[in-house]
Amino acid sequence: MSEQMSFPQSGQVATFYDSLCMALCAIEGENFHNGYWIDENDQSSLQKAQEHLTDLVINQLSVSPGSRLLDVGCGIGAPARHIVRARAASIVGIDVSHVELAIATEKAQAQSLSDRLFFQYADMTQMPFVSDSFDGVYGIESLCHVPDRAEAFREIYRVLKPGGSFAFTDPCIYKMLPQQDAPAEAPWHISFITLTSLTESLQTTGFTELKVLDLTDNVHRALLLFQHRNAEFLHDSTLEPEVFNRLIQAFEAPFDDWENYIRYLLVAARKPV
Repeated sequence: MSEQMSFPQSGQVATFYDSLCMALCAIEGENFHNGYWIDENDQSSLQKAQEHLTDLVINQLSVSPGSRLLDVGCGIGAPARHIVRARAASIVGIDVSHVELAIATEKAQAQSLSDRLFFQYADMTQMPFVSDSFDGVYGIESLCHVPDRAEAFREIYRVLKPGGSFAFTDPCIYKMLPQQDAPAEAPWHISFITLTSLTESLQTTGFTELKVLDLTDNVHRALLLFQHRNAEFLHDSTLEPEVFNRLIQAFEAPFDDWENYIRYLLVAARKPV
């Protein structure tokens, strides 16, 4: 297997989330990402654990009231809404799913957050923002969907103000795995990358002060919960065959074994002044 596997295409990612958005809400809640539990005794709900993960990511940025942040791969905007309420920042969220963006915009309006939250269609490898626009940039389980992480890193670096920070989560290869055993890659339209390649790409772009936290053991419970919830959802729902089959493929990926090959990392870096 090559060090980095075949790239997903942004059109495939958009189609996946456009078609499965409502089903994913039923299974994963409004945060389309893993949760973080401190240890096996942590009894936090899935939503609280997901918000905890969001907080861990944002804690890597220097956020103060009035900070302008960019959320790359914002989904339906749950992390952005949580951050705006907790940190009094303003956020621009971008995504390639029109369905998700419409829901994110509607929810921001319903919760009277539109003055600090704005969502728009954009590919993070070609963003419509002027350089040095944002105090911080974050992405939660979104960089793995990008056709080329290096292109995304260059664009994020460009729109980030000097001295600003970038934080994101990414599943990274730490032990080379057979192609046929690659968990989740094809059905979720993601690609895995080694930590060495990831850090080299960030450094080549110009980022400094790299920090890496391994959260694998803290997020694994979410994968089991998602699989269980998916089984219940499919049992109780009447779905079109195409949607049904996509959910089966996505949540029957061999996640149980992924710690043998993949680590779930929180990565942070800074754009020099």
